[in-house]
Amino acid sequence: MKMYLPLLFLSITIGLPIFSQNALFTPDFDPNEDELFSESLNHEIYIDIDPDSLAVLLAPENRDSNHEYMVSMTYTNDTASYRLDSIGFRLRGNTSRGAQKKSFKISINSFIKGRKFLGVEKLNINGQQNDPSIARSKISSILSNQLGIPSMQVGHTRLYINGMYWGLYTNVEHIDEVFVRKRFGNNDGNLYKCLFPADLTHQGADGEDYQDEVFGRRPYELKTNEEEDDYTDLANFITILNRSSIEEFPCDLERVFNVDAYLKAIVLDILIGNWDGPIYNKNNFYLYHNVETGQFEYIPFDLDNTLGIDWIGRDWATRNIYTWAKTNEARPLYRRILEVEEYRTRFTWYMQEALLEIYAVADLQDYMDSLRSKLRPYVEIDPLFPLDFGFTMDDYDQSYDESLNFPHTAYGIRSFMDRRQSQALSQMDGISNVAPTVRSLSDRVLSNEFLVEARALDDKDGLSLTLEYKFENEAVASVPMQLSAEGRYVASISYLDQERVSYRVKVVDSDQSTRYHPRCYQNELLLQSTATLAINEIMASNASTYQDEAGEYDDWIEIYNYGEDAVFLGDKYLSDKEDNPSKWAFPDISIAPKEFLIIWADEDGSQGDLHSNFKLGKNGETIGIYDSDAKQNTPIDLLTYTTLETDEALGRIPDGNGNWQKVNPTPGRSNLLLSNQTQVLKEFSIFPNPARNFINVELAKYLGSKELTYTLVNSFGVEVSMGVLKSDLNKLNIENIPEGVYFLTIFDKGQIQATKKVLVIK
Repeated sequence: MKMYLPLLFLSITIGLPIFSQNALFTPDFDPNEDELFSESLNHEIYIDIDPDSLAVLLAPENRDSNHEYMVSMTYTNDTASYRLDSIGFRLRGNTSRGAQKKSFKISINSFIKGRKFLGVEKLNINGQQNDPSIARSKISSILSNQLGIPSMQVGHTRLYINGMYWGLYTNVEHIDEVFVRKRFGNNDGNLYKCLFPADLTHQGADGEDYQDEVFGRRPYELKTNEEEDDYTDLANFITILNRSSIEEFPCDLERVFNVDAYLKAIVLDILIGNWDGPIYNKNNFYLYHNVETGQFEYIPFDLDNTLGIDWIGRDWATRNIYTWAKTNEARPLYRRILEVEEYRTRFTWYMQEALLEIYAVADLQDYMDSLRSKLRPYVEIDPLFPLDFGFTMDDYDQSYDESLNFPHTAYGIRSFMDRRQSQALSQMDGISNVAPTVRSLSDRVLSNEFLVEARALDDKDGLSLTLEYKFENEAVASVPMQLSAEGRYVASISYLDQERVSYRVKVVDSDQSTRYHPRCYQNELLLQSTATLAINEIMASNASTYQDEAGEYDDWIEIYNYGEDAVFLGDKYLSDKEDNPSKWAFPDISIAPKEFLIIWADEDGSQGDLHSNFKLGKNGETIGIYDSDAKQNTPIDLLTYTTLETDEALGRIPDGNGNWQKVNPTPGRSNLLLSNQTQVLKEFSIFPNPARNFINVELAKYLGSKELTYTLVNSFGVEVSMGVLKSDLNKLNIENIPEGVYFLTIFDKGQIQATKKVLVIK
């Protein structure tokens, strides 16, 4: 094998195509977000491995071995270079193990548990030995992402082993708990890797019925929560998929499966000719049980035998879109879904729009031309490129457009796409009326209200959405949802001491067709957490008050457990972004009753487990403790503060549930009043609450001045009323104040004494 020096003067800088987008398709993930897969970076991976170990790894008799060898890796791109020791290196794949150009798995965390590299734990370095363009996996990934399907990122990288250039490879994102957290915001659910013969047919109602092995492995292999090894959720899903009556099927299935997302995945498989996926070959997909929605999510993977590559003698460019599955075998997921007229119509609409908006647009054509040109220098010197099939550079140049004289390349990429487009358009049903649907639905609990956001889809303009909700022991209420500038429908509902709410969204289109989401049940939302945790004290500009273990003066947040029992923190979060409650995860520790815990807000996790990935804003922001993913990240405690001076602390007095005020800094100890402060008001009460036209403010005995002042502030921080409290019982007029949540704060000589929430109803 020849040895090549790194070609640093060559750079892969290919911009992704920006397709025409409408509300129908929204990319699942920004493909330029991750450094490992960014189009603008020049990726190189260098593996240093003991030569004897490499010889054993490559020996034909070890082709099926998954033994990991300890190696060192250097990764470089246009902006950085990284060196990692003690990582795992092994073969990966199925048929590629017998190829000359093999594929490899790099495991960052095999020998150092918990370690990640640029946010990931594993890299899949694929040889693409079947594909003379070395581009099909990449293009299929782009199409998947543009359709809004949770899909792997794919980038190109040059691989060197022991200093020798091994050729141009693809780096394919690994599907694991890191992947599902990025896509779905949680990773506590079961993630199943589904391989041949995973046809989703009914084997029984018990989870153990789906744990039998075929070819030395399970067709449904659990990749998370392996210790529990509980397949109950999968058994329930498959039972509903196969046994629910056609009349009850939509209601039953939508409880446990994201049908709308899978309709787009059907479109993808047909448009890229993914015969090695679940619809034809019962192979190569993942199912993730999303703990926030209760639904399984479909995830495609291994999209390299696509776009005209065929190994079983079928013309995937002409196969009918409604009978695309293998004809003599059960494929319940594809067939039963298309039996439902509403789903079949929506699938047809998605297919039509994908063909016109994504599949054959000029941006994609330009991208493929650029990709072919940019990759060519690396393919030309790839020593393994010609070994498996005898590919030449002429084959590479023609592979994007024309068929090649090999058993599996009856189409070039573009010729396949042209024929697939024309055939699919001719095969489609006519579209009369597409039922409205909700593409995504999310909720968020704030300190005084909960928000519901939805994206709604229809084939015509004129949608209207209504949020129907019900607090415990109260009647059903409703409010119109407003269309925001970002294309989302939004509604916010105030709550006072309610613990939970159920809701659903009603969608009506211009033809007066009505659908509910969820279809046949209501989402449950927890509004109050039972965890006895509080943000107790903060310092947003620490210059000389308190040092961390590295001797640095950093921002800090004090957490306090005011309850009688220890609280486990390992499933909870701390964040400075209300729209990203899981921004920083607490370590797997517990906080004892009446214990204080200091979190350093310094964006430096390398200094310890109690250093968060955000800093505090000196000029004010909102920070919060949030509950587990399983409890919908319900806020446990929130603090919104304004400007704090250097070395100035803000804390609660008394600890845990007292009023916020400037305090003497006491990190890790009970809070103390500033030396010039005196707390004169111990408590007060408000009645009636909720109120309409007036409220009574009754003061307990207090010390100090004979007059206390008050402010009434709405949930946006705007003062709507102020005045003086002159007696033990004060009647305040609120007749002209709009309905909503307000906060009444009492002051003595400008110092906060107490605050209570007021709910105004009309």
